[in-house]
Amino acid sequence: MPHEPEPIIIDPPGQRGTDPRPGDYRLYDEDFPVEVAPSYQTIKEFPPLRFPHFPIGEVSVWAFGRNRVWVKDRLKRIPSFTYGNSTLVIRQVPGRGVGAERRLTLPDIERLAWVLYEHGHIDGFQLQRASEIAVAVARQYGVGAVEQTGAP
Repeated sequence: MPHEPEPIIIDPPGQRGTDPRPGDYRLYDEDFPVEVAPSYQTIKEFPPLRFPHFPIGEVSVWAFGRNRVWVKDRLKRIPSFTYGNSTLVIRQVPGRGVGAERRLTLPDIERLAWVLYEHGHIDGFQLQRASEIAVAVARQYGVGAVEQTGAP
């Protein structure tokens, strides 16, 4: 019998919850290996990156279907990256040019979708799609993969 993922429960428009309910998150840092490449070691006040991780511009395109600066522009409009009782910390690595480069892990992308949802930048359907995309990519890396039942 094929495994079907649990659907994300979305609040009706205008009735957003103040905290994502337990079980709404499907990805967690501890499920992913710590990045060991020297060029991706975070600036010291940030927790280490987990593999895989992506620059914000790429996430804007493939997770949210927008242009490369869309997420950056939304984040400038949000006073704090809170979702429920938590805060999203966007990890930074020393930049290849001026400044630092912000990178997101797959659990970060799922939390970012919640931040954008709670601040009204995406709707419930977009939240669900972005979360499903992050989960699908995690499965490609062997995290949360459905157990094989002998089927080819």
